[in-house]
Amino acid sequence: MNQQLVGAWLRRKAAKEANLSLLGCLGLLLAAAVVLTITFWMVYVVILFGFDWLLHWDADAYRWPALGVVVLLFLANARVNREDLTEFKVGTGTVTDKVYSFYLPGVGMVSNVNPLHPDTMRTGVRMIADVLLSGPRLVNGSWRAFRRCWRLRHLDWERAAQVLAMLLAAQHKVPFTELLSRLDCTDPVRIFGPLRDLGGVLFLRSPPAGMALSAELRAEFARAMRGES
Repeated sequence: MNQQLVGAWLRRKAAKEANLSLLGCLGLLLAAAVVLTITFWMVYVVILFGFDWLLHWDADAYRWPALGVVVLLFLANARVNREDLTEFKVGTGTVTDKVYSFYLPGVGMVSNVNPLHPDTMRTGVRMIADVLLSGPRLVNGSWRAFRRCWRLRHLDWERAAQVLAMLLAAQHKVPFTELLSRLDCTDPVRIFGPLRDLGGVLFLRSPPAGMALSAELRAEFARAMRGES
């Protein structure tokens, strides 16, 4: 496999994906700004109308505790497991745990879900927390997209192209031991790590651990070599 051709193709692909990651970063950052602004004012209104009868502060003074709550949301997002917030469970008001709903003439849709059941109340709290943490999650997503863009723009082109050339020629998984034996590299993490950011580069853990390319990436490379879009 011609390493120079692979290197030229890799530069174009990495630059394209880096630009897409940068756009994604900016889009997520904009969305985070909107969501955090809405969250801030929602918290502000709750604090203002919920505690003004007790504190009697100036209206502007309530912005500081609202801002403090937003900061706490970032800290909570760093500690909370997202899967815990998506485990929804409700309790029923009947002898059975099965949840059902039905149409009652003159009333509409009714359900046997008990809103005061502990499971139902915990689910409600989790749903509210999940919504409140949307802003911090968007900021984290923006940061991840920026880091991906940075890694792709600082890729070791020569050795990365050498790895891809070996994978394209092999047509199957190549063990890491074989790749390292053919690479003049003292820091394999610097080479293999950024390659994770290229869609279609597969890291396979089954013994012997190694790397391979997806059929889609091989087809994309073949089209590029034929001059197709």
